[in-house]
Amino acid sequence: MNEKPLMKWGGICAFVFAVLWIVFEIFYLISAGIPFQTPTVSEMANMLSGGAYRTFIVLFGISIFFYVVVAYSVYDYLRKTSYGLSRAGFGFVTVVIILWFVYWSLQTAGKTIALSGAYDFETQLSVIMNLLGSLMIPLLWAMVLYAFCWGLAFIKREGNNKIAGFLFLITSLSAFLYYLFSIIGNVLIANIIDLILVIVFIIAHLFVGTILTAESKKA
Repeated sequence: MNEKPLMKWGGICAFVFAVLWIVFEIFYLISAGIPFQTPTVSEMANMLSGGAYRTFIVLFGISIFFYVVVAYSVYDYLRKTSYGLSRAGFGFVTVVIILWFVYWSLQTAGKTIALSGAYDFETQLSVIMNLLGSLMIPLLWAMVLYAFCWGLAFIKREGNNKIAGFLFLITSLSAFLYYLFSIIGNVLIANIIDLILVIVFIIAHLFVGTILTAESKKA
């Protein structure tokens, strides 16, 4: 693919991705808030049955498709100055995207089960919740590593790149702290860190959109 169109569409997709994450995070907070403890099966069923949470699931799934373009565009942009870091980051972000698709599929399955009204829906939903919990460990580690690699790669450049790099490094640290507090069992602190992670991640991709758009306009 020609580089300028790739940068242009990568920038557009980064902006769309950021907007989708802003919107679906609002819907998520409306439905779930910032829990003090891990939701019970009954609480999860109520959330999955609600319109706000169902909207969150749909928008999250749509955002993944845009991120495929963003990820490849960022890799192509960074490889000129940081070939090793860009390739490592692209490998880890590929894992993130795959696990996001699995997460989306499990959330969709949970929604279907919660709405089915089956007599044993709570048993089925508990299996989904266990799978989602297990999925978070590799997902968070892949996010820690890809954000760290791309953060270092962006910081090597000038201007907005340094800000984007700093934001990616904060994303990496936040993902690690979220994992740490989740393992410890401090659900409230973990969820507050998760909210910070999402906010920083969104801002980082607004800068990515700006950087890629500017790159596409260079002579």
